[in-house]
Amino acid sequence: MTAVANSNPVRGSILHKLSLVLLICLLLGYNCEAMGRKAEKAALLSLERYWGLQTTINWSSIIDRSHCKWDGVTCTQEGFVTGISLRFYNLAKPIPLEICSFKNITNIDLSSNKIPGSFPTVLFSCSSLEFLDLSYNSFVGSLPLNIHLLSKTIAHLNLESNSLSSSIPSSICQLSSLQVLKLSFNPFDSHRIDPQFGNLTNLEELSMGNMNIVGEIPDTITKLTRLRTLDLSCNTLNGTIPTGIWSMQNLEFLDLHSNSLSGRIPDDFCKLKNLSQLRTLDLSSNTLKGTIPSGIWRMQNLSLILLNGNLLSGPLPENVTQLQLASIFLDFSSNQLTGKIPSPFEMSRFGSSFRANPGLCSSNHFGNLPPCTKFRLTIFVIILMVFGSAIFICTGLIGLTKIKAFSSKEKDDAPSPQWKLTAFHAIDYDIQDIVCSLIDANLVGSGGSGKVYKICLGDENSELIAVKQIWSSNGVQEHDVLEKQFQAEIEILGSIRHANIVKLLGYISSSESKLLIYEYMENGSLYEWLHQKDEPTTSTSRQLLNWPTRMSIAIDAARGLCYMHHGCSPAIAHRDVKSSNILLDPEFKAKVADFGLARALLKAGEPESVSAVVGSFGYIAPEFGSSRKMNEKVDVYSFGVVLLELVTGRCANGGGGYENLAQWAWRQFHQDESIHLTNVIDADIRDPAYSREVQLVFKLGLICTGTNPSSRPSMKQVLQVLQR
Repeated sequence: MTAVANSNPVRGSILHKLSLVLLICLLLGYNCEAMGRKAEKAALLSLERYWGLQTTINWSSIIDRSHCKWDGVTCTQEGFVTGISLRFYNLAKPIPLEICSFKNITNIDLSSNKIPGSFPTVLFSCSSLEFLDLSYNSFVGSLPLNIHLLSKTIAHLNLESNSLSSSIPSSICQLSSLQVLKLSFNPFDSHRIDPQFGNLTNLEELSMGNMNIVGEIPDTITKLTRLRTLDLSCNTLNGTIPTGIWSMQNLEFLDLHSNSLSGRIPDDFCKLKNLSQLRTLDLSSNTLKGTIPSGIWRMQNLSLILLNGNLLSGPLPENVTQLQLASIFLDFSSNQLTGKIPSPFEMSRFGSSFRANPGLCSSNHFGNLPPCTKFRLTIFVIILMVFGSAIFICTGLIGLTKIKAFSSKEKDDAPSPQWKLTAFHAIDYDIQDIVCSLIDANLVGSGGSGKVYKICLGDENSELIAVKQIWSSNGVQEHDVLEKQFQAEIEILGSIRHANIVKLLGYISSSESKLLIYEYMENGSLYEWLHQKDEPTTSTSRQLLNWPTRMSIAIDAARGLCYMHHGCSPAIAHRDVKSSNILLDPEFKAKVADFGLARALLKAGEPESVSAVVGSFGYIAPEFGSSRKMNEKVDVYSFGVVLLELVTGRCANGGGGYENLAQWAWRQFHQDESIHLTNVIDADIRDPAYSREVQLVFKLGLICTGTNPSSRPSMKQVLQVLQR
């Protein structure tokens, strides 16, 4: 009784104090909120210390400012943290429990770091989380079986490009609020798509490419009626495409390429009004059979159709018009199509779209296909043709003998070789005028594979063109090499149509020389604009490139390379990406140029041996110079060097001593990981307004120039980072 009696005063005292605190908080609510904001500020500084961010994000140096104005932090109007974005900060420690101490936090973006360990179950405590991006990190192991314990409000979950393995727990299908789910590029164990994915009826994007999926696509996928993007590419899916997919009214992007899908494309799928939003259809590299639906051209929003690498047969659909094809890129190559290519298709932009279809023919040898012939000739006409041909041959032989005699007599007096013009666009040039303009006065550049001339035909208002002359050669072996380079450039540029790739207008060839006719890029190359001050012989001066222009150029060039790597089948490696091969039009729109060293990869993603080291010093990836094994990651390395040029203003071989720029930049990074870039950044762009963006591009350049090709991002990923 005494103990109880003694406890009553103590309990009463505690209750009295709590009541007093509550009363104070009720009367002085503002002060309680201030205490909460102060606690969140302290929690942010704790995260900064834990992840070692003092030298990069440096919140502690601006502690006198509101934490809502710190880089990567977003808040409510009342000053409570709602979002933390720490992309590209080289985070290399697991996610701590403190990340969920912010009770109002809805957005967490920790993508593109090096965060290790298993999936962070500490995030289960973030009860209001709506957006979570952990892509491009180093997470390993399996996803937790109770992953459904993530916030009930989670709408965006991105776990792409990690090292997650094992299987995908079915409980993920209980996250019914999900609108975006990205799991691509993880080495999961061989597994099937759980039919319960059909329960995620709020999904608008489902990306499960390159994650070792086998079996058939379950019909329950068609229950996801809100889907705008469905990516199941680069797996081992078999069976047929569920018919319900063709009725998904919101679908804009359908990518099922590089699987083992069979069956037919429904003849009437394009009649369904529900599929009117479809913009991209990629069914390439499967085993689909049947014909191409005739109504496919009625889908007015469709801009990319890739059906190459299947077993499609029959004729091409005829209801097509020039207007419908104006905004479409298509690839029907490597199938079993037959018959004549409809005349609207016979334009240069579709030059490679029908290759490897032995049964196809065309008029005028379009796309290197055989010409079509008429088979309904009468016997009389056939006989007449036989006799006529015999007479013609005899007459021709007699005439040829005389011509040869005359030619041999006049051979030394011939003024020039016979030229042949092949046009990829409508041009009206006089061949002889072009040839006569190849003089030193018009020379604007030269390199290992040829000279480039700027030519103006006609008066001052005429169109300017750039003509590249392939070096002439005397030796047979050298001639064969140059001939292969020339054919590579012609085949690639003749088939490519992209706003950020220089346009090949046509080419002129003779037995003695090869000439490539390009659109002229008025503002020259990126190299000239970045390094003009390093060229003492240049008589003209140029304005400085500000950072927004440099960023725009980087994005344009990345788009061009991304198309070559991911939009062409097979993928194309440029192999000589450098600032002098990035050309600028009058509005400083960038285009990738000079494909003399490019070649189609035999199989995208697999290394290919090359017979000689090519490229330019400072841009060559380490593996290219040693093992001579290459894939498109050599372009990623070279583009990373270009990014470092844009940030530092230094030349690719301007590291000093025996270092190139990439080696110099990595050394600077290791010496001063704070990356304030005071001495690294180009003095011409040291504007505090862009410092955050400049730092990100610098770090992206470092990542692209990693010595291990597998650690480099793809050009698609590089473009995504630049566009964010």
